[in-house]
Amino acid sequence: MIKKIFPLFILLLTVLTKTNSQDCFPKGVVFGTQDQIDSFTVNYPECTRIVGGVEIRENKRRGITNLKGLSHITAVGGQLKIFNNSSIKNFSGLENLNTIDGCLIVKANKSLTDFQGLENLSAIGSCLHIYNNASLENLENLTNLNSIGRYLKIHNNASLKSLGGLDRMDSIGSYTFIKENPSLLDTVANEKRQLVNDGKLIEYYTWAYSLNGTLHNRGELIAVKDSSISLLAVSKKLWAEPGVRNIEAQNIGELQFRKQGKVRNGVLIGCLSGFAVGIAVASTIKKEEDVSPVIEPISNATNAVARVSILFAGIGVGAMVGGIISSARIKIPINGNQATFAKNKREITKYIIMN
Repeated sequence: MIKKIFPLFILLLTVLTKTNSQDCFPKGVVFGTQDQIDSFTVNYPECTRIVGGVEIRENKRRGITNLKGLSHITAVGGQLKIFNNSSIKNFSGLENLNTIDGCLIVKANKSLTDFQGLENLSAIGSCLHIYNNASLENLENLTNLNSIGRYLKIHNNASLKSLGGLDRMDSIGSYTFIKENPSLLDTVANEKRQLVNDGKLIEYYTWAYSLNGTLHNRGELIAVKDSSISLLAVSKKLWAEPGVRNIEAQNIGELQFRKQGKVRNGVLIGCLSGFAVGIAVASTIKKEEDVSPVIEPISNATNAVARVSILFAGIGVGAMVGGIISSARIKIPINGNQATFAKNKREITKYIIMN
């Protein structure tokens, strides 16, 4: 009996040892040179999950050009910080990385152009923060990223032209913050302008009110998810810089929409209508007859003033009425209710600035 049990015990011990050996660096690890990255697979062949955080930042004397030596890492338990690198162009070498429990922070990598290598990253437990990467052009390799536990921040990336790659994401825990990416704003503006010129886009302003009736955010609707919306800020009274905000359905009391330019057009039409009415009314004032030569100039002047007054009054009243009528908004109550939001999702989606 003992002879049969002993081999099983050895086999179990071997499996457990191998399983435990897959976890490493509970206090984290810092890579500062290419040699450290290249030797990682040799020195730690069984390490697939780094329990602590990971920092990849070149030292001043010896830079980092690629991450291929980290190809067997599947998970990071802490933060993954890749920053202050001058030669890394992408993340090739991290193809097996599937989850990051902390934040993924990508900062000041001046040669980084895209996120190639992170195609299999599916979940980030805390945040995704991307900033000050001068050459970064797109995020298209993040197509399998489904969730971010806390927040998404993307800012100060001068060459970033597209957020493609993030469009399949199901959830962001708290908020989205996107600003000061000038090439991205230019791309969006050009695409919108072309769609408007082609007659394929009608733009709407969106107001999101909180549960207590106060204005939560105002902007342009750019995305509608299962339980949230994203607005592109257009009013500097609300934020110091234009940016994107993610608003959960549970925090929305009511959504309101109005076609852009509708009030301006309404006022203009009202002015023209009032002008026409003013002329018609003013023309009914006739010149006085059989008056003395002394009184005639005064009478004519009075009539002229009356005509002009009626004309301007018509324009003013027309503009006011046109403005009031055209300022009416489409209102969709949500009341912080997920079921109500889901029911109205299709209607809300109609007001996205670009589909």
